Amino acid sequence: MVKLYTDAALTDSQPRITDFIPKRLWTLSVILLGGITIVVGLETLYACRTAWASWLDREDLVSLDLAGHSSLASWLSASILLCAAVYALVVFSIRRHRIDDYRGRYGLWLWAATGCLVASIDTIASLHRIVRATLVTLTETPLLGDGSIWWISAAILSYSLVSIRVWLDMRACIGAHLMLLFTTTCYGLACFIYLGRMQVVDDVVTTMIKVGLLLSGHLMLLFSFMLYARYIYREAEGQFSLRGTRNGRLRLLPRWRQEDTTSDSEPEDISQAERRQRMLPSAALSTGSSSAVEEDHRGENEETSAASEQQNRQATSCIDGPDVKKREESATSHDIRLTKAERRRQRRQLRRQ
Repeated sequence: MVKLYTDAALTDSQPRITDFIPKRLWTLSVILLGGITIVVGLETLYACRTAWASWLDREDLVSLDLAGHSSLASWLSASILLCAAVYALVVFSIRRHRIDDYRGRYGLWLWAATGCLVASIDTIASLHRIVRATLVTLTETPLLGDGSIWWISAAILSYSLVSIRVWLDMRACIGAHLMLLFTTTCYGLACFIYLGRMQVVDDVVTTMIKVGLLLSGHLMLLFSFMLYARYIYREAEGQFSLRGTRNGRLRLLPRWRQEDTTSDSEPEDISQAERRQRMLPSAALSTGSSSAVEEDHRGENEETSAASEQQNRQATSCIDGPDVKKREESATSHDIRLTKAERRRQRRQLRRQ
């Protein structure tokens, strides 16, 4: 069979979904700074668009209008929310394999991915207007203003139900925890400005602050999902340990201990002579390791011969009488004590060498 592609096109060579998780803090920092730079750039272009109105028509500057649904800001919001939905699915694909999650709490990440996807579509398609018109028609009252309070209330309720559970699930990762809190703060301030509860001097400045808070909230949401995906990936790889921690919190192992933590333990089938050799200094091992092994074997033979002599003496003591038996037993015990003392003395001399 003629091959039309190289081995790089095979399944084993293709990147996995976990390969798209940023592993280094440097990569995460670059992503965060890049997102902030893009948001600041869009804000600057919107502020300077009045200077371009002298030689460009108003219709040509629609893409720079932060409040428009066909602008660069809307496209950026939709892209960030779509990436957040993808990372929520990545977290779900890893999180569902956790052993101690008996209640299946990992299912909340499917709801988080669905919410981000719906929010991404709403940024371009303005689905919230349909919700607002439907609720105003059903209730026959707009409540406040043009009835935007209806879809804002529905969005706040949905976001609260999902974000609280996600926030609790992220409690082990402090960085993701803080980023989600910052996301909630940005969304809350944007809602107050949208409802007119916070007044700013100029309409242009109001729009810049409102859209800036929304874009910052989307960016922090994506960043929190990235941080948590990185955390659970490293947790699944076994780079965390429960030893030496407080309150059962995980602790990151040093890199030199992540390779093999089982090398410190001794094998169970190691002999007594080899264990004694490991306890000796390096100099003693290099000069007298063979003599130590021979000494151990000699000591074992002496103990065996002493035990056999004791048995023979006990057998003959029954004939010689009780006095002879006592003398023989005392002599035997004295010989055994001398043998052990000599062995200890030899070992001390060997260690001092």
